Amino acid sequence: MVNMCVDFTSRSIDDAYHGALLEDAYKIIKERKFIPTKKEDSYVGDGVYFYEGSRWLAADWVERNYGKGIALGIICATVYFGRCLNLNIPEHRSIIKIVREKISQQREIKTRGIKITDSLVVNYYTTNINKTVDTIRMTYIYGGYGNPASTVVGKRFGDN
Repeated sequence: MVNMCVDFTSRSIDDAYHGALLEDAYKIIKERKFIPTKKEDSYVGDGVYFYEGSRWLAADWVERNYGKGIALGIICATVYFGRCLNLNIPEHRSIIKIVREKISQQREIKTRGIKITDSLVVNYYTTNINKTVDTIRMTYIYGGYGNPASTVVGKRFGDN
């Protein structure tokens, strides 16, 4: 049986980069509050996204979403993991696999033909099964084989 809980860790990363439009970056710094992403196609659910150790990837994200040459801001932050759903760990990937299977059996999903994305699964897990998750971490290969790998940390903000 898979443990559906995630342990607390005191670990943090000091070189977490968040890309935003320049005006949004100024607002984040002034108000000392990040603006959570809430989109169905986000990597690992609702939250604020950081690229570990890569200003370039944060800037590239802004340009891919808003266009080359756009005025952008990159914010460097320290992210404390807290209760981290770390999708680099096999046990945590097993949790998501079980949740994905559970969701796929729901009548509404079957009848409406809803696409089950990682974002949908992680949001379901963190709002219905384990509301104590603070962060989600995963590594992916950027742009396909041979390109730099980056770790994305999605900071959860509950109902804020």
